[in-house]
Amino acid sequence: MITSKFTPDLHSYSYIIRDGWLQRIKAVPTFATIKRFGTTKMNRIQNADIPFLGCYLMDEQLRPDGDPNAGPPKFVCEVRVGFSVIIENSNDAVAEDNLDACYWTLCNLLTNPAWHRFDMPPPFDPVRIEGITRGSRQHVFGNMSNTNDTPVAELRFDMTFRHREYFPPGPFVDLKRIHVTVAYPWPYDPNAYSPPFTVEYDLPIEGEMTVSDYHLQSPDFARPLLDSPP
Repeated sequence: MITSKFTPDLHSYSYIIRDGWLQRIKAVPTFATIKRFGTTKMNRIQNADIPFLGCYLMDEQLRPDGDPNAGPPKFVCEVRVGFSVIIENSNDAVAEDNLDACYWTLCNLLTNPAWHRFDMPPPFDPVRIEGITRGSRQHVFGNMSNTNDTPVAELRFDMTFRHREYFPPGPFVDLKRIHVTVAYPWPYDPNAYSPPFTVEYDLPIEGEMTVSDYHLQSPDFARPLLDSPP
């Protein structure tokens, strides 16, 4: 599968999903003749841009995942991704056939076993879709200008994808070191024969070596003993 150029540290899951679908569409031979791919409706489509394919982030609804007042913010997200395919409509019957072929090609992207997964570069986990909650399509016929000199046909198709977002608190400063003062018996008697000694524990992080098991070592070892008895 295609690895997204966007990552969750800078972009939302919904944005990554929209971009992932567009990249997959560009790799399909059916759409090899598309002259322009768009992600917004900011720029007007010109005659030279036809055939045109747009992939839009149309709408997103966030609902609480579980009780909204329990734990950190968690959401069940439903993002509506829209597809627009515009072709020249010199023959309305042929144009309608082509629009339906475009629609069916988009639907058949769902036959890939990994359609719901969008791989991320390390160290990020893949972004996953849980399911599709709805979809709709329209065939629209019109023209590019008031003179009807370029009649066009447009497929308007959208699918609503469900995924989840979780926002845990943090970041927190990692606990990396603990100082422990050992004295026996307790409570400590300053007149006792054996003075207390301090032990320093270095806590490993994931992927590092595990620290020594200090309780099996003598208090006379050079490290981590910090305060030697007088």
